[in-house]
Amino acid sequence: MQRTPLFFPAFLLFLSALLCSGCVFHTAGPSESSITTSYDDATVRYNLSSILANRDPVASAAVEVFCFNRHVFIVGYADKGFQTLAETSARAEKGVKQVTSHWFSEPALDRMANARLAANIESKLLLDTSISAVRMAVAVNNGEVVLAGTVPDRKNAEQVISLARQVERVKSVTSYLSY
Repeated sequence: MQRTPLFFPAFLLFLSALLCSGCVFHTAGPSESSITTSYDDATVRYNLSSILANRDPVASAAVEVFCFNRHVFIVGYADKGFQTLAETSARAEKGVKQVTSHWFSEPALDRMANARLAANIESKLLLDTSISAVRMAVAVNNGEVVLAGTVPDRKNAEQVISLARQVERVKSVTSYLSY
């Protein structure tokens, strides 16, 4: 009997957690093309995050990169130089069709509070059965929420935004949801 080393499954779990942190995925059955697109999106996100982390590990820790259908979203707090680097690097990444950046005006005061607020929003979205297939990310900075990703239609986008606004401690919601 051959035993599978624990390293490989643990590595896959770590990699999936790394690539999907801050993301909510609630989808209907995936098609082959959606799996390919998801893989391409994860590759773009990983490559861009790596470029930014290698350039400036401290600044990159305050910036999140998401990619949906080859549309890159860069969300966070950074100085103008790092913002330019992030946006230029995203546009240079192979396969990227569009780049949208959302820069917060001040740094995160409490990263744990931001993470808890994002988790509260994500859990509400996952538990709401009226929301259909969703591929999206939630970023939070001091109560400011940014939603990015794809939903099936305008009704679902409005439901997601409304649900996010109902969560305690949310000050504002900016939506980059497409359908």
